[in-house]
Amino acid sequence: ANLYGANLYRANLRDANLIGANLIGANLNGANLRDANLRDADLIRANFIGANLIGANLNGANLNGANLLGMKIDDGQGNVYECQEDGWSIIGSK
Repeated sequence: ANLYGANLYRANLRDANLIGANLIGANLNGANLRDANLRDADLIRANFIGANLIGANLNGANLNGANLLGMKIDDGQGNVYECQEDGWSIIGSK
């Protein structure tokens, strides 16, 4: 999918299949990408502020220059982390 620069503010993309998608510069602020498949996606300069990526597949995804502040993600072992200004913090379990 070509979603270059798309405004996906607070979009519900749970379980979405976005393998290899072009999301360069996309606004995913507050988006729900829980369990989404973003394998090999181009996420350069994408805005993930407050996005939920718990359970998402980011294998091979290019996050160069992406804004991850407030993004939630898990480690595959049940721990949930949030990107904060001073680094990643465990905020709970899956």
